[in-house]
Amino acid sequence: MHNIKTKSKLENELKKMIHKFLSEHLGEKATSISIALKSEMLTIFASKCLPPAEQNLTDKPMLFKLLQEVKTKQFDLQKSFLKAQIEKIMDCAVENIELLEKK
Repeated sequence: MHNIKTKSKLENELKKMIHKFLSEHLGEKATSISIALKSEMLTIFASKCLPPAEQNLTDKPMLFKLLQEVKTKQFDLQKSFLKAQIEKIMDCAVENIELLEKK
């Protein structure tokens, strides 16, 4: 029998997985994770992920740009793992994953 999950249950599972993903694969800890699940789009917001030492670099434009490049590469290396985890929870194919950075 196919196990149908409620929207709330899916969101909770995704939050837990994202928290674990950020911690174990990117070395980050978000202060807040929110999930928006609408129609065929899933949006995940993770806030304040940078540790204090990296947060201090955001005040310096050149260092911030370098930090963004490093974090983007780091994320890209883990994207296929993240995709597989989302597909497992959602029980459907994930077409694309995009990283949107706060400017």
